[in-house]
Amino acid sequence: MKNRCFVVFVMAVVVAAFMTGACSRTKTFKTDEGEVTISDKGGVVNIKAKEGNVVAAFGESAKLPSNLSKDVPVYKPASVTMSQVVGKGDRIMVGLNTKDDSNKVAQFYKKELTNKGWNVRATMDMGPMKIYQGTKGSQKIHVTINGQGGETNISLAYSGK
Repeated sequence: MKNRCFVVFVMAVVVAAFMTGACSRTKTFKTDEGEVTISDKGGVVNIKAKEGNVVAAFGESAKLPSNLSKDVPVYKPASVTMSQVVGKGDRIMVGLNTKDDSNKVAQFYKKELTNKGWNVRATMDMGPMKIYQGTKGSQKIHVTINGQGGETNISLAYSGK
């Protein structure tokens, strides 16, 4: 329950910060739950809270986190649209975008997850949207692929070490 509250807190602060235009300069918001700093670089948010820290980057500031496990397949060609690192890097979320068809992207993940040793435990195929969930030891991965309007969005959620 605490993790859900923390995630809701993080997302509410991020949305509020972007809606107020705070990304054009460095600004820190302090609450009873922690503090949020929005960088003057634009699109980078640092959150410090009792439950842990979060660093999120959006748009042009988003890059693959350097500590993303090599076990996580990353589709290419794709641009990084969002990255989020929680705590000590044991929970990472990445958003990617490609012009490639969602079926092509899905075939890549279906093959590469297995090639990298993931035990794919659940799959869903809802036409242009596909979901894969897997485990590898203590690591977990959730891949969502959503094709629409000539583009495919890929969401990767990873936890583990």
